[in-house]
Amino acid sequence: MKNSSINLSSMIAKDKPELKNDIGSALERADISFYDDSMQPLVYKDIQKALKEIQKL
Repeated sequence: MKNSSINLSSMIAKDKPELKNDIGSALERADISFYDDSMQPLVYKDIQKALKEIQKL
């Protein structure tokens, strides 16, 4: 999952509430190990932010 996809996921969940659970599950299962070590904390932070936004919906 690319970083821009993470950022868009909460907007998609807002527009398509029927996908909220699927999007949340995909974010929770996302494998960020292929990112450089320096990028992994940033990607993880973006995922957590998106999950929080989705939970608010």
